[in-house]
Amino acid sequence: VDDLDNCPAVFNIDQADDDGMGPGNACDLDFFRGLIAVDDINGNSSPEFVVAHRDITTGDGRFNSVGVYDGMTGQLLSNYNYFGVENRRPDGLLSWTLDSSQSVALSSTGFQGLDLSEQTTSSFPGVQARDPVNGNVIVNLFPWNSNWTVKQSIVSTDASFGGEAVLITLAESKLSGLMAVEIQGTASKAVLTRQYPLGFGWTPVSMQMVKVQNEPAVAVLATRNLDGLTVIQVRRTSDNSLVRNVYPLGLGWSPVAFRTVPDLNANGSDEVAVLMVRDSDGLTLIQVRDSETNQLVANVYPIGAGQSDWQVRQFEVVSSNQNTLFAIVTTRATDSQILVQMKNPLTNEVVKNNFFLGPPWQLREKMVVVPDYTQNNSDELAVPAQNSNTGERLIQVRDAIDGGLLINIRPTR
Repeated sequence: VDDLDNCPAVFNIDQADDDGMGPGNACDLDFFRGLIAVDDINGNSSPEFVVAHRDITTGDGRFNSVGVYDGMTGQLLSNYNYFGVENRRPDGLLSWTLDSSQSVALSSTGFQGLDLSEQTTSSFPGVQARDPVNGNVIVNLFPWNSNWTVKQSIVSTDASFGGEAVLITLAESKLSGLMAVEIQGTASKAVLTRQYPLGFGWTPVSMQMVKVQNEPAVAVLATRNLDGLTVIQVRRTSDNSLVRNVYPLGLGWSPVAFRTVPDLNANGSDEVAVLMVRDSDGLTLIQVRDSETNQLVANVYPIGAGQSDWQVRQFEVVSSNQNTLFAIVTTRATDSQILVQMKNPLTNEVVKNNFFLGPPWQLREKMVVVPDYTQNNSDELAVPAQNSNTGERLIQVRDAIDGGLLINIRPTR
Protein backbone atom coordinates (compact mmCIF):
# COMPACT_ATOMS: atom_id res chain seq x y z
CA VAL A 1 0.00 0.00 0.00
CA ASP A 2 2.86 2.37 0.78
CA ASP A 3 4.71 1.75 -2.49
CA LEU A 4 3.23 4.77 -4.26
CA ASP A 5 6.20 5.45 -6.53
CA ASN A 6 5.13 2.54 -8.72
CA CYS A 7 1.60 3.85 -9.33
CA PRO A 8 0.64 4.03 -13.02
CA ALA A 9 0.14 7.49 -14.50
CA VAL A 10 -3.29 6.47 -15.79
CA PHE A 11 -5.83 5.37 -13.24
CA ASN A 12 -7.53 2.03 -13.93
CA ILE A 13 -10.98 1.96 -12.39
CA ASP A 14 -11.16 -1.81 -12.82
CA GLN A 15 -8.54 -1.98 -10.07
CA ALA A 16 -10.57 0.10 -7.64
CA ASP A 17 -10.42 -0.67 -3.96
CA ASP A 18 -12.92 -2.56 -1.85
CA ASP A 19 -16.11 -0.66 -2.61
CA GLY A 20 -17.54 -3.59 -4.52
CA MET A 21 -16.40 -2.35 -7.92
CA GLY A 22 -13.22 -4.35 -8.27
CA PRO A 23 -10.07 -5.70 -6.60
CA GLY A 24 -7.71 -3.58 -4.54
CA ASN A 25 -5.20 -1.10 -5.95
CA ALA A 26 -2.54 0.61 -3.83
CA CYS A 27 -2.74 3.71 -6.02
CA ASP A 28 -6.43 4.33 -5.35
CA LEU A 29 -5.75 6.67 -2.42
CA ASP A 30 -8.96 8.63 -2.19
CA PHE A 31 -12.23 7.41 -3.62
CA PHE A 32 -15.99 7.38 -3.20
CA ARG A 33 -16.89 5.36 -0.15
CA GLY A 34 -20.44 6.60 0.11
CA LEU A 35 -22.73 9.39 -1.05
CA ILE A 36 -25.73 10.85 0.75
CA ALA A 37 -27.92 13.94 0.45
CA VAL A 38 -28.70 16.11 3.50
CA ASP A 39 -31.04 19.02 4.08
CA ASP A 40 -30.20 22.51 2.88
CA ILE A 41 -27.36 23.92 4.99
CA ASN A 42 -26.66 27.33 3.46
CA GLY A 43 -30.22 28.39 2.69
CA ASN A 44 -30.20 28.36 -1.13
CA SER A 45 -33.13 25.91 -1.44
CA SER A 46 -31.07 22.94 -2.56
CA PRO A 47 -29.84 19.89 -0.65
CA GLU A 48 -26.17 19.32 0.05
CA PHE A 49 -24.20 16.21 -0.85
CA VAL A 50 -21.91 14.47 1.61
CA VAL A 51 -19.17 12.49 -0.13
CA ALA A 52 -17.42 9.91 2.05
CA HIS A 53 -13.81 9.05 1.27
CA ARG A 54 -11.31 6.66 2.67
CA ASP A 55 -7.78 7.95 2.61
CA ILE A 56 -4.71 5.76 2.86
CA THR A 57 -2.36 7.62 5.19
CA THR A 58 0.64 6.97 7.36
CA GLY A 59 0.94 7.22 11.11
CA ASP A 60 -2.30 6.26 12.84
CA GLY A 61 -3.68 4.23 9.94
CA ARG A 62 -6.61 4.90 7.65
CA PHE A 63 -8.49 8.09 8.45
CA ASN A 64 -11.96 8.59 7.05
CA SER A 65 -13.04 11.93 5.65
CA VAL A 66 -16.14 13.50 4.17
CA GLY A 67 -16.68 16.56 2.03
CA VAL A 68 -19.97 18.51 2.05
CA TYR A 69 -20.87 20.06 -1.33
CA ASP A 70 -23.64 22.50 -2.19
CA GLY A 71 -26.28 20.92 -4.43
CA MET A 72 -26.82 24.11 -6.40
CA THR A 73 -23.26 25.29 -7.05
CA GLY A 74 -21.10 22.27 -6.28
CA GLN A 75 -19.03 24.39 -3.87
CA LEU A 76 -17.19 22.60 -1.05
CA LEU A 77 -18.81 23.84 2.17
CA SER A 78 -16.98 21.81 4.80
CA ASN A 79 -14.54 18.97 5.21
CA TYR A 80 -13.84 16.81 8.26
CA ASN A 81 -12.69 13.39 9.45
CA TYR A 82 -14.42 10.57 11.28
CA PHE A 83 -12.97 8.65 14.21
CA GLY A 84 -9.59 10.33 14.25
CA VAL A 85 -6.93 10.27 16.96
CA GLU A 86 -9.30 11.97 19.42
CA ASN A 87 -11.85 9.12 19.17
CA ARG A 88 -10.29 5.94 20.47
CA ARG A 89 -12.13 2.66 20.26
CA PRO A 90 -13.31 1.11 23.55
CA ASP A 91 -10.38 -1.30 23.34
CA GLY A 92 -7.97 1.65 23.21
CA LEU A 93 -6.90 1.26 19.57
CA LEU A 94 -7.16 3.85 16.83
CA SER A 95 -7.76 2.08 13.53
CA TRP A 96 -11.20 2.52 11.95
CA THR A 97 -12.51 1.83 8.46
CA LEU A 98 -15.39 3.80 6.95
CA ASP A 99 -18.11 1.36 5.89
CA SER A 100 -21.16 3.46 5.07
CA SER A 101 -22.91 6.77 5.57
CA GLN A 102 -26.51 7.86 5.72
CA SER A 103 -28.57 10.96 6.33
CA VAL A 104 -30.53 10.97 9.57
CA ALA A 105 -32.14 13.26 12.11
CA LEU A 106 -30.89 12.48 15.61
CA SER A 107 -32.93 15.15 17.38
CA SER A 108 -36.42 16.47 16.86
CA THR A 109 -35.11 19.95 17.65
CA GLY A 110 -31.69 19.69 16.05
CA PHE A 111 -30.39 19.78 12.50
CA GLN A 112 -32.60 17.57 10.33
CA GLY A 113 -29.90 16.15 8.14
CA LEU A 114 -27.16 14.80 10.31
CA ASP A 115 -24.57 12.55 8.76
CA LEU A 116 -24.11 9.11 10.27
CA SER A 117 -21.15 6.99 9.28
CA GLU A 118 -20.72 3.42 10.39
CA GLN A 119 -17.25 2.32 11.32
CA THR A 120 -16.29 -1.30 11.74
CA THR A 121 -13.04 -3.15 12.14
CA SER A 122 -12.27 -6.81 12.43
CA SER A 123 -12.49 -6.51 16.20
CA PHE A 124 -14.88 -3.74 17.22
CA PRO A 125 -17.94 -2.04 15.66
CA GLY A 126 -18.83 1.60 16.24
CA VAL A 127 -21.01 4.37 14.83
CA GLN A 128 -20.27 8.06 14.88
CA ALA A 129 -22.63 10.92 14.02
CA ARG A 130 -21.34 14.39 13.14
CA ASP A 131 -23.00 17.64 12.24
CA PRO A 132 -22.38 18.22 8.50
CA VAL A 133 -22.11 21.99 9.01
CA ASN A 134 -19.09 22.03 11.29
CA GLY A 135 -18.11 18.40 11.70
CA ASN A 136 -18.72 18.42 15.46
CA VAL A 137 -19.31 14.99 17.00
CA ILE A 138 -22.97 14.52 17.97
CA VAL A 139 -22.69 11.03 19.42
CA ASN A 140 -20.50 7.93 19.46
CA LEU A 141 -22.33 4.61 19.69
CA PHE A 142 -20.86 1.15 20.08
CA PRO A 143 -23.37 -1.57 19.22
CA TRP A 144 -22.59 -5.18 20.05
CA ASN A 145 -18.98 -6.11 20.81
CA SER A 146 -15.94 -7.80 19.31
CA ASN A 147 -17.77 -11.15 19.10
CA TRP A 148 -20.19 -9.76 16.53
CA THR A 149 -19.80 -8.57 12.93
CA VAL A 150 -22.05 -5.65 12.05
CA LYS A 151 -23.70 -6.21 8.66
CA GLN A 152 -25.81 -3.06 8.42
CA SER A 153 -27.17 -0.19 10.50
CA ILE A 154 -30.08 2.17 9.90
CA VAL A 155 -31.65 4.96 11.94
CA SER A 156 -35.34 5.45 12.66
CA THR A 157 -37.04 8.53 14.08
CA ASP A 158 -40.46 6.88 14.28
CA ALA A 159 -42.69 8.45 16.93
CA SER A 160 -43.28 5.06 18.55
CA PHE A 161 -39.74 5.17 19.97
CA GLY A 162 -40.71 7.97 22.33
CA GLY A 163 -39.24 10.85 20.37
CA GLU A 164 -35.74 9.40 20.47
CA ALA A 165 -33.95 8.46 17.26
CA VAL A 166 -32.79 4.85 17.44
CA LEU A 167 -29.92 2.99 15.83
CA ILE A 168 -31.02 -0.38 14.46
CA THR A 169 -28.12 -2.74 13.83
CA LEU A 170 -28.07 -6.09 12.03
CA ALA A 171 -25.19 -8.28 13.22
CA GLU A 172 -23.90 -11.84 12.99
CA SER A 173 -22.18 -13.79 15.76
CA LYS A 174 -18.58 -14.71 14.92
CA LEU A 175 -18.87 -17.70 17.24
CA SER A 176 -22.11 -19.34 16.13
CA GLY A 177 -23.34 -17.54 13.00
CA LEU A 178 -26.54 -16.50 14.80
CA MET A 179 -28.02 -13.28 13.44
CA ALA A 180 -29.54 -10.59 15.63
CA VAL A 181 -31.00 -7.09 15.49
CA GLU A 182 -30.30 -4.52 18.20
CA ILE A 183 -32.27 -1.31 18.73
CA GLN A 184 -30.32 1.33 20.67
CA GLY A 185 -31.30 4.85 21.64
CA THR A 186 -29.03 7.53 20.19
CA ALA A 187 -29.58 9.93 23.10
CA SER A 188 -29.77 7.53 26.03
CA LYS A 189 -27.37 5.03 24.39
CA ALA A 190 -29.48 2.35 26.08
CA VAL A 191 -30.25 -0.93 24.31
CA LEU A 192 -34.04 -0.91 23.99
CA THR A 193 -34.50 -4.41 22.61
CA ARG A 194 -32.90 -7.23 20.66
CA GLN A 195 -34.44 -9.55 18.09
CA TYR A 196 -33.11 -12.93 16.98
CA PRO A 197 -34.73 -13.64 13.60
CA LEU A 198 -34.77 -17.11 11.98
CA GLY A 199 -32.19 -18.78 14.21
CA PHE A 200 -29.19 -20.89 13.24
CA GLY A 201 -28.41 -21.97 9.69
CA TRP A 202 -29.18 -18.65 8.02
CA THR A 203 -26.91 -15.89 6.66
CA PRO A 204 -28.11 -12.27 7.04
CA VAL A 205 -27.99 -10.15 3.88
CA SER A 206 -29.69 -6.83 4.71
CA MET A 207 -32.61 -5.25 6.51
CA GLN A 208 -35.25 -2.57 6.02
CA MET A 209 -37.77 -0.78 8.23
CA VAL A 210 -41.42 -1.28 7.24
CA LYS A 211 -44.79 -0.14 8.56
CA VAL A 212 -47.33 -2.86 9.36
CA GLN A 213 -50.71 -1.29 10.08
CA ASN A 214 -48.87 1.89 11.09
CA GLU A 215 -46.56 0.02 13.50
CA PRO A 216 -42.80 -0.03 12.83
CA ALA A 217 -41.27 -3.41 12.10
CA VAL A 218 -37.85 -4.73 11.10
CA ALA A 219 -37.66 -6.81 7.91
CA VAL A 220 -34.50 -8.94 7.71
CA LEU A 221 -33.53 -10.59 4.44
CA ALA A 222 -31.48 -13.78 4.82
CA THR A 223 -30.50 -16.87 2.86
CA ARG A 224 -30.61 -20.44 4.16
CA ASN A 225 -27.17 -22.04 4.33
CA LEU A 226 -28.52 -25.44 3.31
CA ASP A 227 -29.87 -24.52 -0.12
CA GLY A 228 -29.75 -20.73 -0.62
CA LEU A 229 -33.48 -20.16 -0.10
CA THR A 230 -34.24 -16.46 0.46
CA VAL A 231 -36.67 -15.34 3.15
CA ILE A 232 -37.65 -11.97 4.63
CA GLN A 233 -38.66 -12.19 8.26
CA VAL A 234 -40.77 -9.28 9.53
CA ARG A 235 -40.95 -8.60 13.28
CA ARG A 236 -42.60 -5.75 15.19
CA THR A 237 -40.30 -3.47 17.19
CA SER A 238 -42.87 -3.03 19.99
CA ASP A 239 -42.75 -6.62 21.26
CA ASN A 240 -40.51 -8.44 18.71
CA SER A 241 -43.47 -10.58 17.65
CA LEU A 242 -43.40 -12.28 14.26
CA VAL A 243 -45.55 -10.63 11.58
CA ARG A 244 -44.77 -12.84 8.60
CA ASN A 245 -42.13 -14.79 6.76
CA VAL A 246 -42.08 -13.48 3.20
CA TYR A 247 -40.74 -15.78 0.48
CA PRO A 248 -39.61 -14.10 -2.77
CA LEU A 249 -39.36 -16.42 -5.79
CA GLY A 250 -37.93 -19.59 -4.18
CA LEU A 251 -34.96 -21.86 -4.79
CA GLY A 252 -32.53 -21.09 -7.60
CA TRP A 253 -32.61 -17.31 -7.11
CA SER A 254 -30.08 -15.12 -5.29
CA PRO A 255 -30.84 -11.69 -3.75
CA VAL A 256 -28.99 -8.60 -4.97
CA ALA A 257 -30.83 -5.65 -3.37
CA PHE A 258 -33.70 -5.15 -0.91
CA ARG A 259 -35.96 -2.11 -0.48
CA THR A 260 -39.15 -1.01 1.30
CA VAL A 261 -41.99 0.15 -0.95
CA PRO A 262 -44.84 2.38 0.29
CA ASP A 263 -48.15 0.48 0.50
CA LEU A 264 -49.08 -0.30 -3.13
CA ASN A 265 -52.08 -2.58 -2.55
CA ALA A 266 -53.69 -0.22 -0.02
CA ASN A 267 -54.03 -2.74 2.82
CA GLY A 268 -52.28 -0.56 5.41
CA SER A 269 -48.86 -2.24 5.28
CA ASP A 270 -45.73 -1.54 3.27
CA GLU A 271 -44.41 -3.83 0.61
CA VAL A 272 -40.93 -5.37 0.39
CA ALA A 273 -39.12 -5.57 -2.94
CA VAL A 274 -36.12 -7.77 -3.71
CA LEU A 275 -33.93 -7.63 -6.80
CA MET A 276 -33.12 -11.26 -7.55
CA VAL A 277 -30.93 -12.98 -10.12
CA ARG A 278 -31.68 -16.49 -11.38
CA ASP A 279 -28.69 -18.74 -10.80
CA SER A 280 -29.16 -20.75 -13.98
CA ASP A 281 -29.06 -17.95 -16.56
CA GLY A 282 -28.62 -14.57 -14.86
CA LEU A 283 -32.19 -13.38 -15.45
CA THR A 284 -32.98 -10.42 -13.15
CA LEU A 285 -36.34 -9.73 -11.58
CA ILE A 286 -37.65 -7.39 -8.87
CA GLN A 287 -40.37 -9.16 -6.92
CA VAL A 288 -42.70 -7.09 -4.75
CA ARG A 289 -44.61 -8.76 -1.90
CA ASP A 290 -46.81 -7.53 0.93
CA SER A 291 -44.91 -7.45 4.24
CA GLU A 292 -47.95 -8.50 6.25
CA THR A 293 -49.56 -11.17 4.08
CA ASN A 294 -46.79 -12.41 1.74
CA GLN A 295 -49.15 -11.63 -1.16
CA LEU A 296 -47.45 -11.21 -4.54
CA VAL A 297 -47.99 -7.59 -5.58
CA ALA A 298 -45.83 -7.30 -8.70
CA ASN A 299 -42.99 -8.72 -10.77
CA VAL A 300 -40.86 -6.01 -12.37
CA TYR A 301 -38.46 -6.90 -15.18
CA PRO A 302 -35.54 -4.45 -15.53
CA ILE A 303 -33.99 -3.54 -18.84
CA GLY A 304 -31.64 -6.23 -19.98
CA ALA A 305 -33.58 -9.04 -18.31
CA GLY A 306 -32.17 -12.02 -20.18
CA GLN A 307 -29.83 -9.78 -22.21
CA SER A 308 -26.15 -10.15 -21.44
CA ASP A 309 -25.16 -6.65 -22.59
CA TRP A 310 -26.80 -4.89 -19.63
CA GLN A 311 -26.06 -5.49 -15.96
CA VAL A 312 -28.54 -4.44 -13.27
CA ARG A 313 -26.58 -2.80 -10.46
CA GLN A 314 -29.14 -1.27 -8.10
CA PHE A 315 -32.73 -0.13 -7.76
CA GLU A 316 -34.32 2.56 -5.59
CA VAL A 317 -37.86 3.71 -4.82
CA VAL A 318 -38.74 7.12 -6.26
CA SER A 319 -41.75 9.41 -5.81
CA SER A 320 -43.20 11.21 -8.85
CA ASN A 321 -46.50 13.08 -8.86
CA GLN A 322 -47.51 11.10 -5.77
CA ASN A 323 -46.84 7.82 -7.58
CA THR A 324 -44.25 5.23 -6.60
CA LEU A 325 -41.72 4.30 -9.28
CA PHE A 326 -38.59 2.14 -9.39
CA ALA A 327 -35.32 3.73 -10.51
CA ILE A 328 -33.27 0.82 -11.86
CA VAL A 329 -29.55 1.43 -12.37
CA THR A 330 -27.96 -0.54 -15.20
CA THR A 331 -24.62 -0.41 -16.97
CA ARG A 332 -23.82 -1.64 -20.47
CA ALA A 333 -21.03 -4.21 -20.58
CA THR A 334 -19.59 -3.05 -23.91
CA ASP A 335 -18.93 0.58 -22.98
CA SER A 336 -20.01 1.15 -19.31
CA GLN A 337 -22.88 3.45 -20.34
CA ILE A 338 -24.93 4.30 -17.23
CA LEU A 339 -28.70 4.09 -17.67
CA VAL A 340 -31.34 4.61 -15.00
CA GLN A 341 -34.67 3.20 -16.11
CA MET A 342 -37.82 4.48 -14.44
CA LYS A 343 -40.54 1.83 -14.19
CA ASN A 344 -44.05 1.64 -12.77
CA PRO A 345 -43.96 -1.36 -10.41
CA LEU A 346 -47.66 -2.14 -10.83
CA THR A 347 -47.79 -2.06 -14.64
CA ASN A 348 -44.13 -2.79 -15.49
CA GLU A 349 -44.36 0.20 -17.84
CA VAL A 350 -41.20 2.13 -18.74
CA VAL A 351 -41.86 5.72 -17.70
CA LYS A 352 -38.47 7.16 -18.69
CA ASN A 353 -34.98 6.07 -19.69
CA ASN A 354 -32.44 8.44 -18.15
CA PHE A 355 -28.99 8.22 -19.71
CA PHE A 356 -26.27 9.39 -17.36
CA LEU A 357 -22.54 9.45 -18.03
CA GLY A 358 -21.11 7.32 -20.81
CA PRO A 359 -17.55 6.14 -21.59
CA PRO A 360 -14.94 6.69 -20.31
CA TRP A 361 -17.03 7.26 -17.17
CA GLN A 362 -17.94 4.25 -15.04
CA LEU A 363 -20.41 3.83 -12.20
CA ARG A 364 -18.79 4.39 -8.83
CA GLU A 365 -20.66 3.57 -5.62
CA LYS A 366 -24.46 3.74 -5.36
CA MET A 367 -26.94 6.16 -6.84
CA VAL A 368 -28.78 8.37 -4.34
CA VAL A 369 -32.41 9.49 -4.54
CA VAL A 370 -32.80 13.16 -3.60
CA PRO A 371 -36.20 14.53 -2.52
CA ASP A 372 -37.63 16.96 -5.06
CA TYR A 373 -35.94 20.36 -4.86
CA THR A 374 -36.74 21.59 -8.37
CA GLN A 375 -40.42 21.74 -7.36
CA ASN A 376 -41.72 19.68 -10.29
CA ASN A 377 -43.19 16.99 -7.98
CA SER A 378 -40.48 14.48 -8.87
CA ASP A 379 -37.42 13.27 -6.99
CA GLU A 380 -33.91 13.82 -8.29
CA LEU A 381 -31.20 11.21 -8.91
CA ALA A 382 -27.49 11.59 -8.09
CA VAL A 383 -25.07 9.16 -9.75
CA PRO A 384 -21.38 8.96 -8.69
CA ALA A 385 -18.97 8.08 -11.51
CA GLN A 386 -15.26 8.02 -12.20
CA ASN A 387 -13.26 8.59 -15.36
CA SER A 388 -11.40 5.36 -16.17
CA ASN A 389 -8.65 7.26 -18.00
CA THR A 390 -7.88 10.09 -15.58
CA GLY A 391 -9.39 9.02 -12.24
CA GLU A 392 -11.51 12.21 -12.08
CA ARG A 393 -14.65 11.79 -9.98
CA LEU A 394 -18.05 13.28 -10.71
CA ILE A 395 -21.54 13.34 -9.19
CA GLN A 396 -24.15 13.90 -11.87
CA VAL A 397 -27.59 15.01 -10.68
CA ARG A 398 -30.60 14.70 -12.99
CA ASP A 399 -34.35 14.98 -12.62
CA ALA A 400 -35.84 11.49 -12.30
CA ILE A 401 -38.71 12.07 -14.72
CA ASP A 402 -37.62 14.55 -17.41
CA GLY A 403 -33.95 13.49 -17.23
CA GLY A 404 -32.75 17.08 -17.26
CA LEU A 405 -29.21 17.74 -16.05
CA LEU A 406 -29.24 19.76 -12.82
CA ILE A 407 -25.55 19.85 -11.90
CA ASN A 408 -22.21 18.08 -12.17
CA ILE A 409 -20.39 18.13 -8.83
CA ARG A 410 -16.66 17.48 -8.86
CA PRO A 411 -15.33 16.45 -5.44
CA THR A 412 -11.99 18.10 -4.78
CA ARG A 413 -10.46 15.56 -2.38
